[in-house]
Amino acid sequence: MDTTIIKRKRRKLTIGVAVLGLLIAAVFAAYSETDPRPDSTAALWAGIITLVLCPGSLLFVTWIDIDPHTKASAIMWLIIAVINFLLYGAIGAIVASFRWRVDEGPNAAGSEPLS
Repeated sequence: MDTTIIKRKRRKLTIGVAVLGLLIAAVFAAYSETDPRPDSTAALWAGIITLVLCPGSLLFVTWIDIDPHTKASAIMWLIIAVINFLLYGAIGAIVASFRWRVDEGPNAAGSEPLS
């Protein structure tokens, strides 16, 4: 496979997975803005899933005084979304590097045959 095609596929996967991480953070931010009852089962599950899918939210676990619909809440979710974007992008880049490798062997394009 051509090197430019491999680079394009790697970049496409990396950006796609990074955007997925950003969208996951946006969904949980939107859910937190609905101000769910803290004792509901849905809020409990959303909190657990948020900790798993948005590792950046671990930075704000002890900040229980941030209320929804405030500037602090928006900044918190923006930071979580950026961390998610970068983390998911890094994971996508690692997966892409293993998925599409450039042949480095003796039969690779551009290498001289052994005599």
